[in-house]
Amino acid sequence: MKSFTLREYCTFVLFFPQLIAGPIVHYREMMPQFAAASCRFEAENVTVGLTLLVFGLFKKVVLADHMARYVTPIYEHSAAGGSTSLAMAWLAAIGFTLQIYFDFSGYTDMALGLARLVGIRLPPNFNSPLQASNIIDYWLRWHMTLTRFLTAYIYNPLALTLTRRRLARGKPAFGGRHTTAGAFVSLLMFPMMLTMFISGLWHGAGYGYVVWGVLHGVFLTINHGWRVIAARLWRDRVRYERVMRPVGWAVTFVAVTTAMIFFRATTMASAMDLVRGIAGLNGAVLPPGTGREMAGALAWGVPLLAIALLCPNTLQILARYEPALGVRPQPNARLLGGILEWQASLPWAVAVSAVAGLAVISMHGASEFLYWQF
Repeated sequence: MKSFTLREYCTFVLFFPQLIAGPIVHYREMMPQFAAASCRFEAENVTVGLTLLVFGLFKKVVLADHMARYVTPIYEHSAAGGSTSLAMAWLAAIGFTLQIYFDFSGYTDMALGLARLVGIRLPPNFNSPLQASNIIDYWLRWHMTLTRFLTAYIYNPLALTLTRRRLARGKPAFGGRHTTAGAFVSLLMFPMMLTMFISGLWHGAGYGYVVWGVLHGVFLTINHGWRVIAARLWRDRVRYERVMRPVGWAVTFVAVTTAMIFFRATTMASAMDLVRGIAGLNGAVLPPGTGREMAGALAWGVPLLAIALLCPNTLQILARYEPALGVRPQPNARLLGGILEWQASLPWAVAVSAVAGLAVISMHGASEFLYWQF
């Protein structure tokens, strides 16, 4: 096996720092837990596990499934050949984003809770992705285990191979403000697009999933390209963060919600109809008789959006007890003076019991399972 030169090693480490957070690290940290598990009742594991399980169930059967009641009819109408107006198309895009957000977050919490009941801490997989201010940060928060897998086993090996070949030909590598267009295209754009294309296929063998993956590859490439350009043009980092953080959040939110249309729509024709609706090409007038449904969707969707954007997530609430592998309280970070920080107390027991009761009551209806095909 050919050994690395110092130049190759430095280029790889600087360009791919996420390798140190790859899946192999979590594998090495998780395996000793199975050997050390006592299989005995431990109050902390049971209480933390049950709390995670209850929070996850509530997110799924109350928040996500209730949002689906307003979202699913729009996609069905579009799939049947209907023309989707501006407001309804945006409701479909943002509504499904919120649905899958709480659905996926709920399943993750339930998995973490079930493992914690027997004393196992699984790696974190979901960390408030809708709060991300750029698409790179979004993918560091959304489906974190998949991101690490794709990075470690597809993106990194491919980019490293291309980097070594490029250096062997005497061409400059990727890195810093003096990155050339050729290095950017061959060492970042190509492996990024291929990785996200594979990510789309992993979710399902359908055109919509492929388009969704390719779109995110384009978004990630643009984000990386902007970072190279911004480093040259905008030297004042404090001012840059002050201006670009809100702008970046808005652009990321629109990009993510728009791409979710291709993830959810059953046909490409339906997806394109909804995209035209988002752009206002199908008109802005609400269809007759949909005013009440729109009002109900807003009354439900706006609070969900506020929860996703403004509230601490489950891992932050239980951070004192390490609900997931490596998740611990941030220094000097208190959630409303400690009020929202979970602890084994009577008030929290009553609150979690109430949440559990609402979740159980809501389980009598139909529950949409989003992951049946991947």
